[in-house]
Amino acid sequence: KTGELNQSIETTPRGRPLGSRNKEHSSNPERLASLRESLVWPWQGLHQHNITMLRNVLNPING
Repeated sequence: KTGELNQSIETTPRGRPLGSRNKEHSSNPERLASLRESLVWPWQGLHQHNITMLRNVLNPING
């Protein structure tokens, strides 16, 4: 029965229930926006570099 219980409660990798963070952010749109920006902007800066790296890695396989 412990197996069933573990499957029924889905958690994030940190062990929190999935719904808890969503409630936090939906009640605070500004925090969500700033979080989104902090995640997106560094990624955009590295995006071109990552594409180049991926091409170098994948080209031998595809070629």
